[in-house]
Amino acid sequence: MEVIVERPAALDVHKATVTACVRVPDERGVRMPHLTEFQTTVRGLLALRDWLAAHRVSQVVMEATGVYWKPVWHNSRTTSSCCSSTPGTSSRSRAARPT
Repeated sequence: MEVIVERPAALDVHKATVTACVRVPDERGVRMPHLTEFQTTVRGLLALRDWLAAHRVSQVVMEATGVYWKPVWHNSRTTSSCCSSTPGTSSRSRAARPT
């Protein structure tokens, strides 16, 4: 059975910024992407948390290298019920590979 997440978010974590994208349904049920960038300062991460909460995100996936993901991980876990991380390779390319 294929699982469809109604309110997903994807984060691309870098040293100084986090690019965030959510795809949520509008009033007609059409999925609309919302893309924005946040600083990795405390104020920026709090703004990211509030932005995810405002979109009522239920799951977050993030792509990061090094240790830059750690503060974002802890911040995102307070907002959503599920948070998963992918290594520095693209999550799209990982999903296409057979297991």
